[in-house]
Amino acid sequence: MDLGLKDKLIVIAGGRGELGLAETTRTILEREGAVTILLDDGSAREVRKTDFQVDLGDPRAFQRVFKRIRRKYASIAGYVSMVAGPLASVLPGFRRVERRHLQEQTEQTYYPVVYAYQEMREWAEVLDVPPTIVVWSSVNGLERYALNEFAYDGAQSSAMKSVGNAAVYSRGKMYVIGVACGTLDNPLWEQSGQSEALKLIAKAIPDGRVTTLEEAAEHVAFYLSRGHALNGEIVPLARSWGKRPEDWKPGREE
Repeated sequence: MDLGLKDKLIVIAGGRGELGLAETTRTILEREGAVTILLDDGSAREVRKTDFQVDLGDPRAFQRVFKRIRRKYASIAGYVSMVAGPLASVLPGFRRVERRHLQEQTEQTYYPVVYAYQEMREWAEVLDVPPTIVVWSSVNGLERYALNEFAYDGAQSSAMKSVGNAAVYSRGKMYVIGVACGTLDNPLWEQSGQSEALKLIAKAIPDGRVTTLEEAAEHVAFYLSRGHALNGEIVPLARSWGKRPEDWKPGREE
């Protein structure tokens, strides 16, 4: 399927390089002919000369990078935010959460999304075609899927809740779509010796599968191209996790 992304500029921010999500998304987009730039948060496994390494939580650094990109490119078709806070401040529950944990998660997860809205909205003023922003977040950001990681869940939730407001405030100048993704099958599970944990997660999913990086990236590419009807909406990619038929109560219609 031709998504109409040939020669279109797509900027990918973050991506938790250790997961391979940014690189996989870039591969899928370039397969469609898109031109990609990665704003690396320091975790990317593969960085090109055309990419930028930047502290995405620093508004001045964010602005400087966008100025450089705009000097080189006349237009932009899309922006993919895949930012996330440091794993070191992802703690169980909330009783041990300190102010610094909240700050780290918020500064590296929520703030970069807001900065992206600002820069893209300004650029959109001179564009003939409204660009699309895909805000990639964890399904933890949705209340019914919160996973007992208070600081992390809260920052992800803030990013997700900003999607609807940004779509309204942009006044038709850009499209904003949220993607709340569940567990991804990525190399880290095996590398960290948690392959069995991944299998347990898969057992809680109706089709017994965990979403692959390629599947997730294909969703992003589709929303960038054909997702306008989802403007301001949040799409959960959790495969109905925890909703297996064997969990249904007998004698009750579902």
